[in-house]
Amino acid sequence: NVWHPFFKKMQTVKKPDYLTIAELKEYGLAGGQGPALQSAIKFLGLVNSQGRTTEKFKLIQVAGEQFKKNLSVILDEAYADLFAKHPLVHASYEDLQNYFAQKYSPASAKKMAKSFAVLCQLASIDSPAFTKMRALDKPDRPARAAVNKPGEGKTVGAPSSRSHEKPKTLHETDDALEGHRRGC
Repeated sequence: NVWHPFFKKMQTVKKPDYLTIAELKEYGLAGGQGPALQSAIKFLGLVNSQGRTTEKFKLIQVAGEQFKKNLSVILDEAYADLFAKHPLVHASYEDLQNYFAQKYSPASAKKMAKSFAVLCQLASIDSPAFTKMRALDKPDRPARAAVNKPGEGKTVGAPSSRSHEKPKTLHETDDALEGHRRGC
């Protein structure tokens, strides 16, 4: 999706006066999606109809929780009618697609719904509709066969010269990583 690299890049550059397709290309963001991206950033109010950046643009040039809060405000304004018709707590995947099909274009509805979902997730806005979208986006893959870990119990690397730890086995390393992922 184009939103992740777009926001990441905009957080690292000086606020441009204009953000046209040419500027998006200079930033390496346009590709084949230049016109669609430019249209979307206009819709969000980040640029005006001439491509000139607005004061609202500065709101996306921050990071972390402040970025999420700012993006949430931008989305609340841009999608006010969608939020009014389909509160995300109760919205379904079909509700979102139908909204975009009726308001804009049946041909673009799926892509617009996905883009909306990504924007909401970047702003930490969640909905059961997004869960279904992610589930439907996963390609059907055959089940993977169980794989035995090669070298179960085999030593991984030598002990560090900075510690007096014994070498870890693959099994111990996997357990440590899993504990780290769960916050243990």
